[in-house]
Amino acid sequence: MKILLIIILCLLNHIESYTQEKLYSKSTMQVGVGVGGNVSNYEFGVGTKLFVGYQLFIWRDRLRVNPHAFAGNFRHYMVRDASDYYYRLTTAGVNLNFDAIKYKPFAFFLTAGGFVNYSRGLNANNGMDNMNSPRFFHHIYYGGAGGFGIRLSPPKSRLVYELIPINIYLGNNGYGQVFTKFGIDIKLNKT
Repeated sequence: MKILLIIILCLLNHIESYTQEKLYSKSTMQVGVGVGGNVSNYEFGVGTKLFVGYQLFIWRDRLRVNPHAFAGNFRHYMVRDASDYYYRLTTAGVNLNFDAIKYKPFAFFLTAGGFVNYSRGLNANNGMDNMNSPRFFHHIYYGGAGGFGIRLSPPKSRLVYELIPINIYLGNNGYGQVFTKFGIDIKLNKT
C-alpha cells in the first residue's frame, strides 16, 4: 500500500510539472480515498475505500455528471479480536454534482445519485445477534446517495482537489453507509 501511494504521488508530481501552458477539457479522471462506516441487515463495520471515476461538466461549469466505482475493506467495529470477520464492498454509481456556491477556484457543491453495491466476506458471528458457526456471504444492494463537499480547482493547474466530509448511501435491506472522501481530479487535455 505504501508503494502504491508513493507511485501515485510521483505520478501526480510529474503530471503537474509538465502542464504549465496547456488547455484542458471539461472532463477529469478522478482518484480518491475514503473512510467510514457501513451497516445493513446482514453486516456492519468500519473500513477504508479506494475510488476511481470520471467527471464531465454538463451545464455552465456548475453541474457535473460523475460515474464512479469504489472498493473497500470493512471489519466489525465491536469485536476487535475476531480476525476472521471481514467483508469487502464493490460499488458502481452515478452522481450529479452541483456547485451551489462558487467563488473563483473554490466551490461548495452538493451531490446526489444512485448506486449498486456488491458485498461479500466472512461473518464469524452469523449475523448481528446469534453466535453460530462462521459463514461466507454475499449480498447485492441498490439505492440512492447524497452528500456535500468542497472543491478547489486552480485554473492553471491540472489537478483539482475535493473533500467530501459527508457522503450518505441508503438502500434496500437496511443498507446504509456514511463516509468521508478525499479525491484528486486530473484534468484531461483539450483535443
